[in-house]
Amino acid sequence: MSWKNLAVMGVKYDPERDREALVVPTVTVTTETNTQAERHIETQKSFTHSNPLEKIESQLRESVRSHFSKDKTMAEIATQFIGKAATPETVYSSTRLYEQAWGELANTGKYQSEDVIMVSGSGPWRREGDDRTKLQIEQELHQVFTSHYQPLLDKAIAAGSQILVGNARGTDQLVVAYLQEKGYALNWQSQGYYQAETSQQEKSVHSEQPVKITGKPIKMVYPLKMHGEVNPLPVDTCIEAMRGHGRCHTTRRYEPYAAYGFKEGDIAIAIAGEQKVAFKVGKQYKITPEMLNDAAYQQQWAQMEKHSAKELETFQGHTNTWGMHFQPLGDYVDGKIVPFPTQPIKSDNSIVTDIQQLMEWSRIAEYLGKSEKYIDRIQDLISGESITEKAQQAMHKDHQSLSQHVASQWREILAIKSDYVESQDGNLVFERKGNEGKYRATWEQATDTLTLDTKVVNQGEFQYLPLLVQQGLEITHSRITVRDAQNCDRALQLITENQKVKQEQR
Repeated sequence: MSWKNLAVMGVKYDPERDREALVVPTVTVTTETNTQAERHIETQKSFTHSNPLEKIESQLRESVRSHFSKDKTMAEIATQFIGKAATPETVYSSTRLYEQAWGELANTGKYQSEDVIMVSGSGPWRREGDDRTKLQIEQELHQVFTSHYQPLLDKAIAAGSQILVGNARGTDQLVVAYLQEKGYALNWQSQGYYQAETSQQEKSVHSEQPVKITGKPIKMVYPLKMHGEVNPLPVDTCIEAMRGHGRCHTTRRYEPYAAYGFKEGDIAIAIAGEQKVAFKVGKQYKITPEMLNDAAYQQQWAQMEKHSAKELETFQGHTNTWGMHFQPLGDYVDGKIVPFPTQPIKSDNSIVTDIQQLMEWSRIAEYLGKSEKYIDRIQDLISGESITEKAQQAMHKDHQSLSQHVASQWREILAIKSDYVESQDGNLVFERKGNEGKYRATWEQATDTLTLDTKVVNQGEFQYLPLLVQQGLEITHSRITVRDAQNCDRALQLITENQKVKQEQR
């Protein structure tokens, strides 16, 4: 019986317990009872014991094969698939092949708590035959995530389904952040993907279990070492990063199994002061000098450890460096494992928000006429590189430059006597109607203060939302976008054209 058959009957897959079963040939078993599980199986026309991705393996390009084993493992476990290519139809996409391979079980929008759903998607890189710019690729990727993935994920979350997703740049990272925001617990698997479960599922497995602890406690007393890079997590210590924030790996200058007296599959304890976290011991392995110098491994290591990848360089020159995977289970309290408290990541710290901010920064830089090299560097950050303090300062400076430019444009607009300016209570008011909505600006001449508003809908009523307030050259509030700047440009152009027409008519 395959894991798909077992899943619809309510049997949960445990990657540590059941890993070996993946390589054992399976047979289809029928029963004589007309259960709900059987009716569900009968509705799936293509439901067999085979792995959906096996049929497309020969069509994959070399760039995909490096992570295909991970995808194939997820597909073996999963009962359904969510995925949509964020590329033009004429451009090769492994996500499109995956969707076709899954057939009727792809993007169904109908999920149950017993379902295990594999999620995969496009990354933010250029492909052969893709004429889009980096910015356009990012915009399309985010648009597909919002329009396609979020609605289906919401349905899966409402059903309480288990979700499997990788950690690649682009769609995978957006999905991971979204699941964290929705309160899902993400457990890193040694095969290279996250197993995401609802807090209720986690609780049913781990809630306050008396448990046998093996070996000596392993100390996790260090802070996360970022080497000047911005920490994307809301916590800053190794042990806190284990508590629902994705840390699933430790690196030591000695063999962990021998030093602590445990082995793969055992339950052990990590400690930092009075704090204790229970975890399931994973595989240990020797980290070679070649691995230390391998860029791909460095990024994978940083994703698992939650340190900066630069921290791995501190192990250079040591001949006995070991890595060990683990799966955090919960806090260890009075001899029992207690689920970690659910604290969804705030939107300010989410990958979704970071990408949105970086994409807007890229548009601002392009509008301000920054060099192609400058804009490419922002695209590198969008693709997943760590945001340094210097990059944050540059982004803030560009936002200020745009705000000052928009304020200057509006002051120029208000200084022109035209049909678009009226006097109201001694103040000059400018309004422009267009496809983008109505924009309004008020210049208080007594205080030389400019306030720019845009009309917004709030509970069915129109209200004005301040976008920018400027007194002299000092900006006190700003949420200016490139669209606002472009609207100002069009407004100035329109006024100039009207002035020219009037002069010609005289």
